[in-house]
Amino acid sequence: MTWFAEEILAPARPEVIEEFASFLGYRDSLYVIHEIPPHPWWPDEVRHGVPPEGLLVVRPVGEPGVHDEWHGTPVIPWLPPPGRGAVALQIAPADVKLDDVSPEVLPPRDFLAYLKHVSATHHAPVAYGFFST
Repeated sequence: MTWFAEEILAPARPEVIEEFASFLGYRDSLYVIHEIPPHPWWPDEVRHGVPPEGLLVVRPVGEPGVHDEWHGTPVIPWLPPPGRGAVALQIAPADVKLDDVSPEVLPPRDFLAYLKHVSATHHAPVAYGFFST
């Protein structure tokens, strides 16, 4: 079975939830995970935990129309609405290596700058992940 995820991950703090819930398409795609049940084939030292307040997941976020069939639901655009904050990125586009990564899964720099803004504003780690198995 193949599994795909295109998502924003952050601690489920009320102010972070409120920030993302203020987006018109993100509001209905917010999830809070409070625990990850163990799997019998994973030893305890491999089991992942979640922050004490839970893990906020906003999904699926990416290029609309590209991977909708993977998720069975429309993909939410990754660009924030105009006027949202941004923090300059410290990685230059030329430093991104695409040897093993398809360019279609790389988010726009404006989206990443907005996530960095959310992280700096709320003093919380915020990440975008594109995962597949």
